[in-house]
Amino acid sequence: MSLCVFVDTSAFYELTDPNERRHDDAVAILTKLEDQHAELLTTTFVLAESYGLAVLRFGSGKALAFLAGLRNSKTMKIISASDQDLFRAESILARYSDQDFSYVDAVSFAVIERLRIRRAFTFDKHFAVFRPSTAPLVLND
Repeated sequence: MSLCVFVDTSAFYELTDPNERRHDDAVAILTKLEDQHAELLTTTFVLAESYGLAVLRFGSGKALAFLAGLRNSKTMKIISASDQDLFRAESILARYSDQDFSYVDAVSFAVIERLRIRRAFTFDKHFAVFRPSTAPLVLND
């Protein structure tokens, strides 16, 4: 069984901007995951959020190149959230109402639970707070 890793917006952001504080860490983690032939998975929600950040930070040209790179990737799988994931996301937001999770975070958590993903490539502190009902979540391992 291959290693499946959920990729969050924060990882994409760090990878895309060489001036970011964790850029070198992000590149090293991605290299390790590629060496392990990990299946990288993200959602259309994360993709939309990442694209929006890239447009604001770098302009549409680099943002479109980012999208094309993901679309042409042999290791990245982009999935759509199910209706079940969207309902679960609302439940997660209600349960963790003391946190400032975004809706994208909550949908990501729901997908992670449904697919029983045990690893996440992220620099977002919210992933350390959320505990999936299916398995412990290991970050950047």
